[in-house]
Amino acid sequence: MTTIKNLKMINGILNASQLEKLEAGAALHLRHSRIEFKILDYDGKAVTIRVTQGKSPAEYYLSVKELSLLTKDLFGAFLPHLDIRSRAIPYSEPSVEVVSPEWIHDKMSEKGLDNKSISEMTGVDKANISNWISGQRPMSQPVKAMFYFMLK
Repeated sequence: MTTIKNLKMINGILNASQLEKLEAGAALHLRHSRIEFKILDYDGKAVTIRVTQGKSPAEYYLSVKELSLLTKDLFGAFLPHLDIRSRAIPYSEPSVEVVSPEWIHDKMSEKGLDNKSISEMTGVDKANISNWISGQRPMSQPVKAMFYFMLK
């Protein structure tokens, strides 16, 4: 399995050693910064690469410009004779990240809901609802999504 999606599109222009080094560089970016690469097009003169950044454990995020430069640096070292074009997609925080116990309290007050009514609407027992709303139990992404879409 390759780290760079669609790497087969440029297989013929790099030798095995170069491919291995390119993959190793991409693997480091994936491991440390959740940056992924996908080759979208290769026409003999230029290669177009989509670069995306997911949620990073270190919470260090690159801008569109920085992602583009990183892509040109990584691929340009192995493909100096090609025009490296990047389509950068920086990380953007999901809208459900606004969900917190305070946010839930505010929305419940606005809508006139209590723990029991949320329990009845979702089928989740009242004890779990209470623990999430009080902050005694951390909320997973699916739980945040449930509250977000139910209360927005």
